[in-house]
Amino acid sequence: MKKILQIFIIVGIVAGATIGISLGLIFLKLSNELRFTKIILDSNFEEAGVIFGVDVDGDGDIDVISASYALGDIAWWENNELNFTKHIITDNFAGVYFINIGDIDLDGDPDVLGPSSYTDELAWWENNNSNFVKHSIITNYESPYSINSYDVDLDGDIDLLSTGTEEVTWWENNGNQSFTEHEISMGYPEISNQGHGSIFAADLDNDNDIDIITGSTSSIHIGEMCCWENDGNQNFTKKELTTNYGRVHDLKPIDMDNDGDIDICSTSATDNTNDWFENIGNLTFIRHIVSEIDGPNTVFPIDLDKDGDFDIIGVAYLSDKISWFENYGNQGFSEHIIANNFDGAVACSAIDIDGDSDIDVLGTAWDADEVAIWIQH
Repeated sequence: MKKILQIFIIVGIVAGATIGISLGLIFLKLSNELRFTKIILDSNFEEAGVIFGVDVDGDGDIDVISASYALGDIAWWENNELNFTKHIITDNFAGVYFINIGDIDLDGDPDVLGPSSYTDELAWWENNNSNFVKHSIITNYESPYSINSYDVDLDGDIDLLSTGTEEVTWWENNGNQSFTEHEISMGYPEISNQGHGSIFAADLDNDNDIDIITGSTSSIHIGEMCCWENDGNQNFTKKELTTNYGRVHDLKPIDMDNDGDIDICSTSATDNTNDWFENIGNLTFIRHIVSEIDGPNTVFPIDLDKDGDFDIIGVAYLSDKISWFENYGNQGFSEHIIANNFDGAVACSAIDIDGDSDIDVLGTAWDADEVAIWIQH
C-alpha cells in the first residue's frame, strides 16, 4: 500500500509540475500577444482597394489613403488624434484599385499614383499643400493593373513603373515630371494572358543597378514571378524566379533574413499560400511557405512586435481574415489573427498611426466596403 501511495504521490508531483509549467507557458504566450482596437474610417467605400498610411498634410501625424474601385474614388482620411475626416482626391477615376504613393516631384510630400482599368489611363496626383492636382501620364495603356515609383536610372529623380494586360513599362522622368515610356516587355502574354500584377524595383543581384520584379496574375497559364535584370543601362532581360506559382496578387522586396540581399515576400492565390523567397545569389531563390491560408491577397512585411526581425501582415479574401505572422527569429512563423470577420479582406499595410512608437495595422475589405485601422496597445 505504501509503495502504491508513493507512486501516486510521485505521479501527482510530476503532473502538478507539468501542469504548472504548461500554465506558465500559456500565461507567457498570452502575455506576449499583441492587442488591437479596431477603428472604422469608412463603411461605404465600395470595393475598397489598396491602403497606405502616410503624413499627407505635413502636420506630423499619419493619415490614411485608399481607393474605391466601384466608386472611382481616391480618398484620404485626415488624422486628428484618431478622429478622421475624409477628403476626396478624385471621384471620377473609374476602376481604380492598385494605387501607390511616392514623392514624384521631390518636394517633400507624398503624391498619389493610380491606374484606371476602365479608361486605360495612368495618372499621378500632385500633393500641393493637401490639395491634389491630376497629371495624366497616358490614356491608352491597355488594362493597366499596377503602378509604382522608383529612381530606376539612378539620375536623382523619380521614375515610374507600370504593368498592364500586355505590358511591363518604366517611365523615365526628365527631372520635370515629364515621362518617356520605355517598354520592358510588350505582348507579355507568352506566359500569362492576364499579364503581370504587382511591380517593384530593387537591386536583386547586388550589381548596383535597379532591377524590376513582377508577379503573374494568371490562374490558367504557368504562374511566375520575374526579375527583369538591368544591365546598368536600363536594358532589361527577363529572368524567371519561379514557375507554377500562379496568381501572385502581391509581392514585396525585403531583406527578410538580414543577410544583406533582397528577398521577396509574396502571395499565391492558386496555392493559397503566403511565402517568402530567399535570395541565395545569382538571381536564384528558395521558396519558404509562411502559411497556408484561404484566398491570400496582400502581404506587408514589418517588425510588428519590435523584436528585431520582420514579421508579415497578411489578408485573406476568402476567409475574411487579417492576420500577422510572427517571425521567431529564424523565419519560422506563427499566425495571430487580428480579425476573422473582415468581409472580403483585400489589402493591408502598417505604420505607427497614433504616435506611441508601436506599429498599427491598416486594412480594407472589398465585400464590406470598409476602410479600417487596428490600433496596437
